Amino acid sequence: MLGSQDSNTTADAGADAASSQRFALGAAQGAYDEALALLERERAVERIWARDAALWSDDPDVRETIADRLGWLTVAERMREEADDLAVFGREIRDAGFGRAVLLGMGGSSLCVEVLRRSFGSAEGFPALTVVDTTDPATLRALTDELDLTKTLFIVASKSGGTLETLSHAAYFFERVTEAQGDGAGASFIAITDPGSQLEQLGEERGYRRVFLNPPDIGGRYSVLSYFGLVPGAIAGLDIAALLDRALGMMEACRQPVADNPGAQLGALLGGLARAGRDKLTLVVGDGLAAYGDWAEQLIAESTGKEGRGIVPVTGEALGEPTAYRDDRVFVHLYLRDSDSAADPALDDLAELATEQGQPVARLDLADRYDLGAEFFRWEFAVALAGKVLGINPFDEPNVQESKDNTNRFLARFAESGRLPEPEPVATLDGLGLIWPGNTVGGDFEAAVAAFLAQVKEGDYLALQAYFAATPEHERALQALRLALRDRLRLATTLGYGPRFLHSTGQLHKGGANNGVFLQLVAPAASGDPLPIPGRDYGFETLIAAQALGDLRSLRDHGRRVARVDLGADIAGGLQTLQGVVERAAAQALGLARPDGRGDPPGRPDRADDGSGAAQGGVATMGRAMTGSLRAAIALGCLAGGVAALPSRRSVGLPLAVFALGIGFALPHPWALPLAAAPRPIWLGLRIGRRLPRGVLAVGLVHQRGSASSDRPRAGRVRDDVSKAGTASTTLQNGTDAIEYHRRDGSRRQASGLWGGCRNSALSRRCGVPSRRAGDGRLRGRPIVVDFGVGARPGRMTLALDPAALMARYGLVFHWPTVPRLG
Repeated sequence: MLGSQDSNTTADAGADAASSQRFALGAAQGAYDEALALLERERAVERIWARDAALWSDDPDVRETIADRLGWLTVAERMREEADDLAVFGREIRDAGFGRAVLLGMGGSSLCVEVLRRSFGSAEGFPALTVVDTTDPATLRALTDELDLTKTLFIVASKSGGTLETLSHAAYFFERVTEAQGDGAGASFIAITDPGSQLEQLGEERGYRRVFLNPPDIGGRYSVLSYFGLVPGAIAGLDIAALLDRALGMMEACRQPVADNPGAQLGALLGGLARAGRDKLTLVVGDGLAAYGDWAEQLIAESTGKEGRGIVPVTGEALGEPTAYRDDRVFVHLYLRDSDSAADPALDDLAELATEQGQPVARLDLADRYDLGAEFFRWEFAVALAGKVLGINPFDEPNVQESKDNTNRFLARFAESGRLPEPEPVATLDGLGLIWPGNTVGGDFEAAVAAFLAQVKEGDYLALQAYFAATPEHERALQALRLALRDRLRLATTLGYGPRFLHSTGQLHKGGANNGVFLQLVAPAASGDPLPIPGRDYGFETLIAAQALGDLRSLRDHGRRVARVDLGADIAGGLQTLQGVVERAAAQALGLARPDGRGDPPGRPDRADDGSGAAQGGVATMGRAMTGSLRAAIALGCLAGGVAALPSRRSVGLPLAVFALGIGFALPHPWALPLAAAPRPIWLGLRIGRRLPRGVLAVGLVHQRGSASSDRPRAGRVRDDVSKAGTASTTLQNGTDAIEYHRRDGSRRQASGLWGGCRNSALSRRCGVPSRRAGDGRLRGRPIVVDFGVGARPGRMTLALDPAALMARYGLVFHWPTVPRLG
């Protein structure tokens, strides 16, 4: 059980607001203690309740802005006074015969409602809630078809009143309702906004049933306990008074000194551990509270992701094996005691992570779903103080507007030319198209993906950004893709649907640390016929495409590592194909993805054990031997007319055949130095990395034969048969495109036109050949790869007869004057 620190808070504010939190921090305890001491020294609790904006900034202008964003501290008290009126309004909507209520909003205006919808549902007789925060035309078209527009209430929610997506939704559905029932469509609409906004004026002009004016001193992501969260909750029949009472109980608990303050303790955990390098906050939430992670994700990412710092919230990522995680994580489990989560397997998994792996784990217990009111406030308070620990202003979002501005620029170009400037793919495969400016491997899709993934470093996270409908089928495929990436690369993953994440994690992506790797997934062909937006000269299919392009531009402008994949019309099929590519490409990329020398992640194809404790994998080890931080590489070789760069995007080709000797110490572009000439090139790499168990040594030898044609070979694929190879002898048919080897069952197999392989239990030997050259099918080189393994963590010796193919496959760089650069 978790138990290194235990704090319990109970308050009576009209309901039982009991809440407990337990921390098991292990080696991270010191970082937590330092953050607590900082909050005590700065009198943070006292100052936040005094609304002292100087707690976060010394700049007078910034302090003035912050002071206008602290209304969330006491809004629950004001809303508690209006709880009865909200309940009356909810019954009015029910009695008016509305069977559905559709929330139109983005970011904080929608995510809080999604938590309530998925956690509580709707009371008997009250309208069922639906949340619309997408511009995907297929989603909007499907929703329109299923609604009875004469019995549907639309809730238009926008703090600023000018949110492009929300106003587009409102215009679209207002026209549909007018078509369905004629005049008086305004009675099917209500609005929630700040006083004086464009939306307030629109509601008055169109005769909305009611316009709720929210307190203006509350930012969108801190607005869950205001009208933005409570009005839709009342319409669904929730007990708003009970929800607010739990929030009031937590408010009182958060007025206590730091040592007894659950919000301050959580804030110290988030900020202190992030400052110490554990910036991947992994939220583990049971089914009964499933959407809570999405709300917390926005609160955390948009509040902390700025000035090159931030906390990366990881939500919806299923727990994996302990070895899937590095030391950049902290786990927080929201545990609902009144549900079937008593059998939650996460309890045992997280206990193992805490006790056996030393991962910091926190558990927050909720007595029932109405304790969400307490959690909303606890996390708002905690994130505000985490901002203090990190030295940032948690109440602004300076980079959110960038993507909006870029979107507007693309829409303006569409108005001028009638089309968007869609980039051309640099590589294609089975209907998939890859757009990546950093591509230098030509039209080979898998090699390009491998090179993209080779940019991943320890401490990074990978964000999947999907610009299409969030259907169950797509969600399953995306989750499979993200877990494949996590397990093979051992990095945190996030998943978001555009344009939702533009209003939440988008701030972190651009303003946080440059430790994100972004894969944008689009499917413009899946949008179907145009879906017009009334009053605009473009439709939703153009809007979502412009938003994807706008965010792509913003990420590139900030120097982020980002690629884009067009999945084509068959999104599910495209995702399945992409997953296979990613799994193979991740294995190829590992030669460059392990700069710290800490060993291999789980799930690597070249980690299959043969029973003797030895494992396959020589060339990837060679890659790790040659590149990365805190490692040295000694290279001896002869290159036919070139200089080797390991890895680099530039090289200098020389007209002479040369020997090359290169030594690189934690340099991104170590160079080989010319020394002498020889008829054939040999490459020898010696790994002297840190944390080498039992003196393990990795040696790589590459021997070049055959022509150095200017055509680059296509990267091959590892055959499944590799793992089935037996102990019988292996034959390389030199001069042909095949390797013949014997399997344990006595059958003989040939690997032709791809990477085949074998190994025996004594030597863990593997053989392979490259695929045919594109075009005329002629062959290039005959690679043989032999790994010698000793013990559970073997050193490896690698021999290959086609370095260009090896370099393409594993993401290294091998330059010739007549060969395009490969990495």
